[in-house]
Amino acid sequence: IKAEGMAFSACSFAQKISMGLSSVVVGWVLTLTGYVANQAQTPAALNGITFLYIGVTLLCTIGQIIIFIFYNLDDKMPQVREELAARNA
Repeated sequence: IKAEGMAFSACSFAQKISMGLSSVVVGWVLTLTGYVANQAQTPAALNGITFLYIGVTLLCTIGQIIIFIFYNLDDKMPQVREELAARNA
């Protein structure tokens, strides 16, 4: 089994999905806040742009922190090492 190819394919697929989702989120926020290209922006549109820079970043960071709280690899590491040693023996 070629694990390298599967890992690269999974990363590539995740990147494409995340690029698409990020484009959709930016478009939705700008549309909902009344952004008009090449015009003076309303306060709502400026708040939307600020939210994209600060709010989305903050939400993603909080999401990552929550994921890492439940990712308890330190507790499982001795078992993983034992399994790898048994596999290599």
